[in-house]
Order: sequence, then structure tokens, then C-alpha cells
Amino acid sequence: MEQLLKELSLYDLTGYLIPGIVVVWSVVFVMNAILFRRKRDYIKPSIFAIIVAGYITGHMLQTIATFLEEHLLPIFWKSLFWRPIDQLYVNDPAFRDALNDAIKNTFVNVAQNGPFILCQTYVRVHGLDGYTDIMTARYAFFKGLTLALFISCCAFALEAFWRRRQAHRGRVFLMAGLLLIATGLSFGRMVRFEHYYVDGVYRTFYVGVMSNTKSGDVQAIH
Repeated sequence: MEQLLKELSLYDLTGYLIPGIVVVWSVVFVMNAILFRRKRDYIKPSIFAIIVAGYITGHMLQTIATFLEEHLLPIFWKSLFWRPIDQLYVNDPAFRDALNDAIKNTFVNVAQNGPFILCQTYVRVHGLDGYTDIMTARYAFFKGLTLALFISCCAFALEAFWRRRQAHRGRVFLMAGLLLIATGLSFGRMVRFEHYYVDGVYRTFYVGVMSNTKSGDVQAIH
């Protein structure tokens, strides 16, 4: 198990494993409460089984979260990844204009490929993605955690309904309410780290281009 943990990257831990474990633990807890009345009958998976199941579940959570982000969330909230630079830096016109000039001087067919993807690729190719990798992992963590907490909230709400004649129903409802609040807070952090990630890519790209320009190495990428 220790060797398995060593092989996991930061993105694996934050984007897949932790959100997945949250869901696995919640589902097991609720299943034990609903299906079994005696603790000796409870399902008690090993730590290794929880890690494996959590990692697999985390992958499914990220797939679902990405689908919702691309198809459902735009109805209520526009992702920063595809927002025009003019909207992102409306309060910083000097940097906006300088960034637009740097993108036009570095790339060809920007409108077709999208400035964010091109800038992200530039940052990775030039080995400038240390900071943005951290922001990517944190953004993925809160994206997966938001969905994981929401699923856990629904699981505890189901248990509370199932326990409608039992003494612990109020506590389970309270847990479901706390998980719903945590879902909202996690979503807020997801939006914040998306901003850090997108802004980090653009600013790192700009600094990299300016550094190469001073050294005379910059060329337009076709």
C-alpha cells in the first residue's frame, strides 16, 4: 500500500483519490445504516479496498463533473476557461492589451484554436507550468469534491428518509444539511481556483514570452 501511495501524483491524490474516498465512505456508511441493524453485520472494507475503490470512483466523479461543467453549468455560470480575455481583464486594460499583443505575435490562427489552450501548451512546452500544475490539482480537487459532497448529501438525506421513525433521524438530517453547505463552499473554492489557474496560465505565458523576446528567441508558432 505504501508503494501504491508513492506512485500516485498530486493530481491523482487531489483530483481522484480524496473525492472518491469521500463518496465510498458515505455510501458504505449509509448502506450499513439502512441494510443492517446490528453493527456486527456491517460492511467493513479494508483500507486497501477503500483506496482502490476511492481511486476508481474518483475517476468516474471527474468524468461526470467535467460533463456537467461543459453541458449543464454554462446555463448558470460561464467557465473562465472559455471566457474572452477582454472579459477576464476588464479591470486591467494595460495587461489585457499587452497579453493580446503577445498572443497575436506568438501564435497563428488564435481564434480557431482558442487562446487559453495555446497559452497553456506554450507554458508546458517551455517548462513554466510548476505553479499552474498546482492550481490544476487544486481546481480538480474542489471540482471532484463538490460532486462527492453533493452525492454524500443525497445519500444521508436518503438515510434520513429511511429512518423517519427512528430516534437518530434528526442527526442524519443535520449531517445532510452540513454536507449541502459544504457542497456550496467547495463549489466556491472551485470557482476561485479556476480563476487562479486561468490567470496563472495567461500571466506565466506573458512573462515567458517577454523573457524570450528580450533574448531574441521568440518565433510565431504555426
